[in-house]
Amino acid sequence: MSKFYLLFALLGVVFLGCEQPKTTANIQAQGTSSSHTISQAEQKQLEALDNSCVAGNVDACMQVAGTLYNKGYYTEAAAAYDALCSKLQHLKACLILADMFDDGLGVVKSSATAKEIWQKACYNGDKDSCKKMK
Repeated sequence: MSKFYLLFALLGVVFLGCEQPKTTANIQAQGTSSSHTISQAEQKQLEALDNSCVAGNVDACMQVAGTLYNKGYYTEAAAAYDALCSKLQHLKACLILADMFDDGLGVVKSSATAKEIWQKACYNGDKDSCKKMK
């Protein structure tokens, strides 16, 4: 298991109430509530992106999180976005995570948590977040 996914697994345990996210290596093998699947080609691409992410490529980290989200692996995507938001203060990751909290995708629905994230983004100059706080 790569360092990147180990970090996400640990964050997932703490952040998502002891529910461990699946890694891209075992999503397909174990299955999930998602109706989507990750093909072998996509899995190889995710592994390459994961390696790039571990090497410090933030764009690769966002691509991993986005792929997981788009494939319906919301718990895993939330853990990925949370790591990017909390460790790197990545605005886009934070805003996606806030929307996930607001909608209850991959996390326990919490409008209060979404509002906190939007509030921090608003105070840092993101006008769209200011509008969402209301």
